[in-house]
Amino acid sequence: MYTVEAVPASELGNSSFLVADTDRGVGFVVDPLRDIERYVQLASKLNIKLTHSLDTHLHNDFVSGRRELAAEAGANIDELEPGHDLTIGSLTVHAIHTPGHTPEHKSYLVTAGGKPRDLFSGGAVMLGAIAQQIYQKHSIDGNGAKDFSSVILQYMREGGAK
Repeated sequence: MYTVEAVPASELGNSSFLVADTDRGVGFVVDPLRDIERYVQLASKLNIKLTHSLDTHLHNDFVSGRRELAAEAGANIDELEPGHDLTIGSLTVHAIHTPGHTPEHKSYLVTAGGKPRDLFSGGAVMLGAIAQQIYQKHSIDGNGAKDFSSVILQYMREGGAK
């Protein structure tokens, strides 16, 4: 079964996510905070192993917990480059370059059973909010939000992940 657990960081106005294939006993974390105890507890509750940890971008407002998850849970922290896929259990994670919040920003599209399920967009669009599109200098036209929207719309027009 496909499940997503939001782990809010109200002090940051942000959330990270634990995504799991509970039937296969595996999962991964998107944008983990440095205090990884919440992910370890959730993984234990769901009876899964955290096999990977992914960041959508370099976070300037908190320290990522990817290295801690690698050390404590054995999670793989290799970068998933835009255009590439990663299989975790029966889930496929597809990385998409979505500039806007930062020039190198990525979003992760998760498919289950061949159907798109969720888009994890990190600091671009957050749970219950839209984040500031902060970068201007290196954006396509000086408008980071427009860059993000253009990439997502083009991706959807072209049929998304196939």
